[in-house]
Amino acid sequence: MMSDADLALVLDSMKREVVESHPPPSMRRIVSLVIAVKRMETRITDEKLLCEHLKVFENPLKRDEQKPRFFRQSSRTVDMQHSVCNSQLRKLVFKCNPPELHSATLQAITMKDRNLEERVVNLSLSTYRVTCFEGRGELVALGIPETKYIFCAEKSNEQEIPILMLQEVSNKEMLEERFLFLRYRCGQDTTTFESVKFKGWYISTARDKDARLDMCEKDANDRLITFKVTH
Repeated sequence: MMSDADLALVLDSMKREVVESHPPPSMRRIVSLVIAVKRMETRITDEKLLCEHLKVFENPLKRDEQKPRFFRQSSRTVDMQHSVCNSQLRKLVFKCNPPELHSATLQAITMKDRNLEERVVNLSLSTYRVTCFEGRGELVALGIPETKYIFCAEKSNEQEIPILMLQEVSNKEMLEERFLFLRYRCGQDTTTFESVKFKGWYISTARDKDARLDMCEKDANDRLITFKVTH
């Protein structure tokens, strides 16, 4: 009969096979290993030892789920400036003047005051190469022209829902998915922008008031997700 120490060595070997295998083992192999461990369960006297070694089988591929995806900028991309307004023709402006870019927010407002013209913001759109989203839309990053600031969809510490932020990025050749959006063209110049990291969440403006740009789900009643984008 094998000792507890010998059984522990066997379990360690199984754990390394799951964690260090490249490519990861198939689900059939993982199931076989779990069954083998279960058969040993009655022969291990130390329950804590068994629980410690079984943890790896709870979600053996969890380590890969947390890795962000990166996408490479298209070699044909040109950072052109675009005029952007929402479907109610509200233009994008900085909320404060002059803007503190590291903490700035954009809002869509009705242009009633000519003095606000100097705060109107155009956006630059950069395209990125991708195959996994073929047929779903154009992969783009949206930024403030002549700066290093681009839009980012991320969850804040206070909320469990994604919010829209501006973050400084020095090199845009490779970007994480939180900086990227799928651009869907609805007609000649009507567009929506869906977050790549948070599927089903779109860049949006408030429906009935001048409020900041933010993220919302597609069917949110109090938000607008369509924009008019022109060169």
